[in-house]
Amino acid sequence: MSEGILSEHRFREMLRSRDRFTITAEFTCPAGRKPEKLLQFLAEYESNPPAWNDVEITAVTVTHNPSGVVTASPSDVYAHVRGAGGTRGLSFIPHVSSKGMNRAEIETFLRGLASHGVRNCFIITGDKPLVGKSVFDLDSLNLLMLVRKMNADARVTAGLQQPAVDFFTGAGVGLAKYEEGVCMQQMLKVEKKVRFGGAGYFITNLIYDPRKVEDFFRYLCENEIHIPVIGNVFYLTEPAARRMRREKLPGCYISEALYARVAGESRDGWIERCAQLAAMWRDLGAAGVDLGNVEDLGLVKEIIDRARAIGSGWREKQENLCFPPQNNDNYYLYNNDSPTQPRTPTVPLRRRILNRTHDRLFEPDSVGYKAMRYLMEHNRGIREGQGFSYESLMLLETILKRVMAKCRSCGDCFLPENFFVCLMGECTKGLTNVPCEDSTVDGRCGVDESKPCAARLVYDAARFFTGDVEALRKLVNPPKEADLYHTSSFRSFFLNMDHHHRNPLVIVGELIHTTIPKVKIAFDKIKEEGAIFAPESPGVQYIQAAIESQVLKGCDYLDCNVDDAGGGNPELAKRLMADTVRLIVEHGQGMPPCVDSSDVEVLRAGITEYYRTAPQDARPPLVNSANAENLEKFWDLVAIGPFKVIYMLMESSMSAGAGGQYVTPEQMHENALLFFREAAKRGFRPEQIFFDTTVMPLVVEFACFNRPGYNYCSFEGLRRIMEDREMKGVGTILGVSNLIRDFPRGRKIGLLRAYVDQAMKRGLTAAIADVDKEYGLKPPDDEEIVEIVKAFIEYDGTPGAFQRMQDAYAQYRAYGGKD
Repeated sequence: MSEGILSEHRFREMLRSRDRFTITAEFTCPAGRKPEKLLQFLAEYESNPPAWNDVEITAVTVTHNPSGVVTASPSDVYAHVRGAGGTRGLSFIPHVSSKGMNRAEIETFLRGLASHGVRNCFIITGDKPLVGKSVFDLDSLNLLMLVRKMNADARVTAGLQQPAVDFFTGAGVGLAKYEEGVCMQQMLKVEKKVRFGGAGYFITNLIYDPRKVEDFFRYLCENEIHIPVIGNVFYLTEPAARRMRREKLPGCYISEALYARVAGESRDGWIERCAQLAAMWRDLGAAGVDLGNVEDLGLVKEIIDRARAIGSGWREKQENLCFPPQNNDNYYLYNNDSPTQPRTPTVPLRRRILNRTHDRLFEPDSVGYKAMRYLMEHNRGIREGQGFSYESLMLLETILKRVMAKCRSCGDCFLPENFFVCLMGECTKGLTNVPCEDSTVDGRCGVDESKPCAARLVYDAARFFTGDVEALRKLVNPPKEADLYHTSSFRSFFLNMDHHHRNPLVIVGELIHTTIPKVKIAFDKIKEEGAIFAPESPGVQYIQAAIESQVLKGCDYLDCNVDDAGGGNPELAKRLMADTVRLIVEHGQGMPPCVDSSDVEVLRAGITEYYRTAPQDARPPLVNSANAENLEKFWDLVAIGPFKVIYMLMESSMSAGAGGQYVTPEQMHENALLFFREAAKRGFRPEQIFFDTTVMPLVVEFACFNRPGYNYCSFEGLRRIMEDREMKGVGTILGVSNLIRDFPRGRKIGLLRAYVDQAMKRGLTAAIADVDKEYGLKPPDDEEIVEIVKAFIEYDGTPGAFQRMQDAYAQYRAYGGKD
């Protein structure tokens, strides 16, 4: 590993080990010029590093247009640093915000940083630009989730035999919030940044109130959030305090009393307050401090030397640190030993009307919903988004929603999710997940103080309609569909075009299957370590990455097959299955496993572990699979807990005496009906049953001379099952990746898309597949490939059909290495 990469990991390792108190120094560098102060700081650090034994400077952080003012991009700053001798062993932490970039540009920016060796980033929403149009395509939570997905994908792609290029991400938190709704929403977003965004550390905003800091650490402890916290320590001089008060910098609160104190002090007093803050953070449990407005190594040494001398004695000097707003109703999370009782929420009449309207017109089970959906689907103008009927709908919607919800015609409406608060209209930044950290201490918008912070409105509405904040704890809105801006959100909703749009197929993510070489290597590593699934194990981290990658892309189940890793040892296979299921519960964000094994006892171990560790409201797992040979033992699994089942028709029909490997569609249908009736007797509903008619590799079809092909029989069997009225409501599933095994190079992904498309036309409802390929969502875009696939799946055993299949194979090979 290069020296640059080692220094990039220094910050991460120091936070994890907690051997020393961590110091990071924040720099804001001028645009268009060399970052002279940063370069001088690094040169001085190299020649004369501090000699502390319990404190260590580990990183420099570089801001990204703070307060909306144009400054040097962190990537440009890093280029200057590399050209002037590098970071001298310190980690480089760029601030990354979404205020001026959409999601594609952000990913490009991050990959550019990664290509230069940067492995840390501090994720924030960012301040609204002073000049030009802001973007805010993603908020900080969306951005954290994007980086988490990039990290997981990188680890899955690299496997254990190559180093993965990933980021150690941190997030911000604003503590100077004295209004209940905004304060609670900050804390709830902290939870979500860890649970959903994978934040590895927090850096706080400026705060002069030790009670708020103690509240924060208590909240983290009570909610089992064990993430390192780096406290903000700003070198507050009189000019800096004056600017913060005059310009009302977002998220920064300097009280009149604090300003008066600072204005009457000199350099020694400013250093003393900085040192007291650093001592406070360390004493209360922070892993380190982020020094702002301190761009000189000598000043850093003075502050830290003094902080070490103060130690826990900062409490005797609290009056020099405590400057909350002079109000009688300042909100704190705790009142003595108990959480502060929440206020009684109120919402305006228009939100209550919107709530009732939603229940009658937009809930799928309502008569109004069915009528509206029918209208949208059967009106050509509305369906195509043009013409008189569509424009009339758009006009009516715009007037109603602008009056009732301050709608801004985003076309992808999140009103129900946000308890009928339109964040495009109520939030100046138009964030999808509120809050940011800019709000004022009294709960006003930090950009436009004439309006309340939208997070406060959502908090009150959530508590009014649900009675508590649990719904907010789980609320994560995805980024808006940009293509829908200034279109009808009614049309988008009823025609399933907005963020509610789901893959019509149930997708079982296939990446945790030990027939995949990288997965097999990961499990081999786990076995070498005693199969104890230690969190620091590279094998365990690979499996965790495979879980996160698939969950963040939107699969419905996570396939979990460890049979090959068991190596013929049933007890080992059971242990591996149970521990892998536990990992899915811990890191799958509520995504249930597809417990997959040919051994019923291994299935039992997986189902048992799932119901031992999953929350009570967890979705039932999928079990793959039952067949005629294991059915007697399989039914015993029902006693463990409810699950959905995949029944293998090819194996079951062969066991029933079909002979060889050839099974007719009639035999599949007959065996499906027998299983369906028996399962119904044992309490299974139709929607709990999936039939697998089996995908055979295309290359084996040439062995089916003078009789219908395997995939022809599979598709015909699937069609017969889905058309059987007695089995109405059952599902069908195929493991599609098997199709291209041993097939020549070429348009393999195109083949799979065309195959899935043809299967869906015959009634396919689920697939075990690579979720990244979006089968079912992305239609085949090449008619030539579709015709090639049809030649194989329509091979009915006749000589003419066999010739068409041979011609299609030759045509496919003409594609060469395309994919």
